Amino acid sequence: MAGKVWIYLSDKELSTEMKASIAIDCDAFLKEWNAHGNMLTGSAEILHNRFIVIKIDETGYAASGCSIDKQVQFIKALELKYNISLLNRLLVAYKEGDAITVKPANEVKRMLKEGSLSMDTIYFDASIVDAQQFATSFEIPISKSWLAPKDLV
Repeated sequence: MAGKVWIYLSDKELSTEMKASIAIDCDAFLKEWNAHGNMLTGSAEILHNRFIVIKIDETGYAASGCSIDKQVQFIKALELKYNISLLNRLLVAYKEGDAITVKPANEVKRMLKEGSLSMDTIYFDASIVDAQQFATSFEIPISKSWLAPKDLV
């Protein structure tokens, strides 16, 4: 699929009930999402009980500034409704065994320098905006991310 992706990391783990309700909200949003009156073909999924991923197929119509603003307003509404933070770009997520840990980026960088976190730890790159890149590079070792201290790479 040629298109864009937006990845929103939740500061809290989403319960089964929250995921079901958020999925309904996302479906309702996507049914109305348009750019200058043209319906956008998008999808949403919730991954690892932490990420809301919205994708758009741009082979028809591309998202415009106004339609992206509508999406941000929708995400802000989810934050209020579910008492979660989805727009805090200072938070990062990584795997610890089967669990997903979310911490401020500066704390992760400190842990890497101290050696309490491995460069092989799987990091979730929520900065990805390309759907094809999302398919191949959403989960990468920290050593291949912007978090890796330059003196440890």
